Amino acid sequence: MAEHVVGKTIFIDQQPIMLYSRLSNLESLADRLPEDKRQMVEMTHDSVLVKTMGMEFGMRLTQSIPFNTLVFEQMGQSPFPFQLILHFDPAASKDGATDFHLELNTELNTMLKMMLGSRLQPFIDNITDIISQIAAGNSPGGMSDYVV
Repeated sequence: MAEHVVGKTIFIDQQPIMLYSRLSNLESLADRLPEDKRQMVEMTHDSVLVKTMGMEFGMRLTQSIPFNTLVFEQMGQSPFPFQLILHFDPAASKDGATDFHLELNTELNTMLKMMLGSRLQPFIDNITDIISQIAAGNSPGGMSDYVV
């Protein structure tokens, strides 16, 4: 079953080019991971792979519209296909700032939909909050619910 989740839009007081540039290079985000999670995560410039509970989940940058959009798709042994889209729009309320949001597209079978369907929106909103923390120069909290 196709699922489409649109995350909340947040205001980030940085230009879209700055935020886009920081998030388009995944290696630069490795320092922001909690120390106890770093050994479980492999990051390259355009991919991230998480190894947990004997499984690998990952995503790779597959499309980039400079300073506007980043599209990531699953890689590795993901139990379902997904696409995560990051949107960096010039803020309507302030020049030089960004209105940011995420979109998730995925295909879930009936069992996965029952198990995960209601958790997708909170998951996307949590990722949005983590990106907001990274943009502010802080190490992200709230990852323990999703990164075992």
